[in-house]
Amino acid sequence: MDSSPASPPQLTAPETNPQTRAQTSDETMAEIRPCSPLDGPDPDDCRKDQDLTDDPGTGSTDRAQNQKFLTGSRLRLVSTAFGIANIMVALDSSILATALPTISSNFGSTNDIGWYGSSYLLAQMASQPIWGMIYTCFEPKRTYLLSLVIFGVGSVLCAVSPISACLILGRSVTGFAASGLLAGSLSIFGQVVPLRQRPQGMALMVSISNVASMMGSTIGGVITDSILTWRFCFWINVPLGVGCATVIGLVLERKLHPDQELPLKDKLYRIDLFSFLLLLSSLTCLFLGFERGGLSISWSNPKAWGCLLGFALLGIAFIAIQAYKGDHAVINLKFMRQRTIVVCYLFSFLYGLAISTHQWLLPTYLQGIQYTSATLSGVICLAFSVPMTIFGLSTGFFTTRFGYYVPFMWAGSVLYVMGSVLLFRLDADSSPGHYVGYQILAGAGCGMAIQVTFIAVQVVVSPQDMAHACNMEVLFRQLGSSIAISLAENIFLSSVTSPLEKIVPGESSSILATGIRSFVQLTKSLPSQEQLEVRNLLDYGITRAFILPLVATSAAAIASWAIEWKKIEEDREPPVLMELS
Repeated sequence: MDSSPASPPQLTAPETNPQTRAQTSDETMAEIRPCSPLDGPDPDDCRKDQDLTDDPGTGSTDRAQNQKFLTGSRLRLVSTAFGIANIMVALDSSILATALPTISSNFGSTNDIGWYGSSYLLAQMASQPIWGMIYTCFEPKRTYLLSLVIFGVGSVLCAVSPISACLILGRSVTGFAASGLLAGSLSIFGQVVPLRQRPQGMALMVSISNVASMMGSTIGGVITDSILTWRFCFWINVPLGVGCATVIGLVLERKLHPDQELPLKDKLYRIDLFSFLLLLSSLTCLFLGFERGGLSISWSNPKAWGCLLGFALLGIAFIAIQAYKGDHAVINLKFMRQRTIVVCYLFSFLYGLAISTHQWLLPTYLQGIQYTSATLSGVICLAFSVPMTIFGLSTGFFTTRFGYYVPFMWAGSVLYVMGSVLLFRLDADSSPGHYVGYQILAGAGCGMAIQVTFIAVQVVVSPQDMAHACNMEVLFRQLGSSIAISLAENIFLSSVTSPLEKIVPGESSSILATGIRSFVQLTKSLPSQEQLEVRNLLDYGITRAFILPLVATSAAAIASWAIEWKKIEEDREPPVLMELS
């Protein structure tokens, strides 16, 4: 495909001959797609070439009419539907945290408790790359609706589970569909909203998801303790999913991309299910390694380091296949040649580590050390999520207003580092002013910085690459989040298991089986003297684990200075993917 035609491109209607339709579509897309920094030519030169095609006689007016952006009530409806879908995904990732002891007790399956969350995260992460290719090869609207259906089926399967294995299967199904919902909401939203207006919409969706994720454990605890039982944590997804599907089905109409006219055999080749299985196997080895290493078995045991070796070998095989497949890979390595994209992916991964660690351990600190209830700890943790939402929305507003987004990444990353340092210093003697104020500072910085990565990626890629690039952005953040939970819990448990056995003999094995949450329950059930010792031990373990977000935010702040300074000058037209009905 020649990116520098000798003469100005002319827009022509596609031929009706079926044998030449795909070829004509490819040529047309090559001529009309906006220039991208990945393509090489200078953006100013590209703009001049595009200006030449905007002559009324070339047919650009017809093209503009067929590529309208969403506005008014339809934009609000679609944004609401995407927001609700993202809330479902975010809630599902954390809503079981406080319900796990009840579920394991009902099923009598203490050994499976870790897989109720891990099965969801593994399926979500491993399938994230292929969903980007699915949205490229198949019609986006129908693909998104299919994701909603699969998510609903998985939720029902979880809600009616008679045994533990059925619940794990249902969680895997919902995790697979969740990645499709995330990929679809970001890519479709980017196609139907002008680039200059996207920061506000993206900020709203991401902020809502963050709040839902932070509140998930509290909501799950309230539902579990009520007459609804833990099964309603999954039933609630069914009516929400039906509402989202209705809005998307009525507002958006299908519009084909050239890749969507390929034969089914070629589409399946591009989706590459074998790579999906490789990535799933690699991540499973990593999770198993963190689950066992240094806890139930030592790191010198082949069962521990063998898992990490399997993760590395399978990961190398996965990357080699992606390099071999080139532009048809589920993870296109060409993005790694663009500086801004590399910075954004690294930044998202590190922030996934930091945010998830804070969201996971702050409620534990409040309940186990400050002796707050589960509900009150959720309310106090709003001090992190509410500023994150407010400053995230403000970042989106000012980016839309002025076009600059890099300063927000720089300022926000510095604030989050400061907040992480202060949260690291929390102890049993910290006052409410400390653990509330520190969260406000950290949440404000996090909200400012994390929003920038989504819009920065869209600025430097062509509309045809947007779905794939945004999908990889989500993947890196999910990877960081998932590793954070396993790694933070490993750091915590390895720090406290041996000392705990000396204080309360026989309790360390149950703590290893049920995880960090059961440590909180143990602390409150002991006599005063032993309770003080276990409380100090809990404080020590949390402090050790808080090193992880401190290192991650510091590294992200340093990496942010490598991002390219750009301004959103004007709106792009959407790619030929979606059309209003």
